[in-house]
Amino acid sequence: MSQLTITEIDSLSSLSKYRDKYQSLLKSIGRSDSMYYDLDFMDAMNPYFLADDNSGIGKRLYFLLAFRGEELIGVAPLVREKKRISRFGVRRIYNYGETNDSLMVSFPQCLARPHEKPECIAAFVNYLNDHSYDWDIVDLGYLFLADEIELYRTRVPGCFIVPDPMKCHAADVRLGFDNFIQAISPKHRRNFRRSREKLESSHRDVQFLKTNQLTESQLKEIEALHVRRQQSLRKVGIERNSLFDVPASKKAFKDSDDVLSRKQLSRHYLLYADGRLIAFQLCYRHRDTTYFQLIAMDDDYRQYSPAKLLVLFAYQEEAQDGVKEINLLLGTNPLKQQFGKQETIHYRANWTSPRLFSILRVGLWRATQRLKARLKKRQKNKQPNSTVASSKTVANPTNTSDTIRGSQTARKSPSDQRGTTPTTNRNIPACLLETETTLSTDSDLTSRCP
Repeated sequence: MSQLTITEIDSLSSLSKYRDKYQSLLKSIGRSDSMYYDLDFMDAMNPYFLADDNSGIGKRLYFLLAFRGEELIGVAPLVREKKRISRFGVRRIYNYGETNDSLMVSFPQCLARPHEKPECIAAFVNYLNDHSYDWDIVDLGYLFLADEIELYRTRVPGCFIVPDPMKCHAADVRLGFDNFIQAISPKHRRNFRRSREKLESSHRDVQFLKTNQLTESQLKEIEALHVRRQQSLRKVGIERNSLFDVPASKKAFKDSDDVLSRKQLSRHYLLYADGRLIAFQLCYRHRDTTYFQLIAMDDDYRQYSPAKLLVLFAYQEEAQDGVKEINLLLGTNPLKQQFGKQETIHYRANWTSPRLFSILRVGLWRATQRLKARLKKRQKNKQPNSTVASSKTVANPTNTSDTIRGSQTARKSPSDQRGTTPTTNRNIPACLLETETTLSTDSDLTSRCP
């Protein structure tokens, strides 16, 4: 095993000096999720990921580059964070992109080819331990690759590997949409068909649209829909905020979407009825995987479950385009559970610096976290039952919000929008057009739609 040299990077401008080598490494890895570590994408997201939100928490990029001679063979995409004094000034190292909101892009903990990953992780761990005076805790969240989990378990004495509540849902569509839809129960397929027929017969100008680039008008409609959805959730006691409510996250989303659109990776789906946007699904495709980033629907049309109808339309389009997997990203809700049967369990790997002050700081910080969690649970238990029940319908809702209350002003026909493809008269898939013997009185589609 040859000796690796580790170079510490604390800014994107410094990383850009290795642009060709870095981008070449991403290309050679072969993982579709490496899209989120593209330099141009990170340049758009970096101001948000590392922003100081006036909390006194300082953050900076902390990428570790592993070189074998002049060849870049691995990267650990990390961030350094120093918490405010009220959190005992804990110095934490964690994964780049880990924000626990709709812009979360945390994926691989080691950007390296599979056969070089053991050597890279060993070098990264040794480097971190050699510099343990500069941090208190390394907290690597959302590990899901078995080889990475085992490597940290064996390479780091005292490393805690614990399951994380977050799960990732995905669907295998390599055998085509018809094969996928047959795995859904006949009752639900009937519900989907009836809902679409009722929507198209009861409302005018129903259009399912697919676009690679959103117009300014569409962006404004999407923003309004998403904001109102979060407002409706807050009214029933669910702690949710729209990314469009915060200027920094709003700009980061628009800038990153523009980057991915220019790279021809955007694949967005919109559903209109009566001249208004009633559902949207924003997606990005890299290699053979499509990522469902953000979704919302209008509660005025809830009885038709437009979010689910749009998801089915998107699945059909993506499968026809040769996508092998649809990744619904981190978080769990009824929609993800129904359309993403493949569940990935995530783990957290963390270890504390052996220095006494680090052990004390981390111990006090964790004790405070546990106390806050107990107080929050106690406060939640005091809420009215109706509010608590409503809150339980959305579990770990990162990256998705699929209902919305309120109305929206009329607009021009979406078919006139630049960059969109109207599909008003697209046929319903044949596999949904099955003969019905009796009407189901228990419509899971309309009564439990998230």
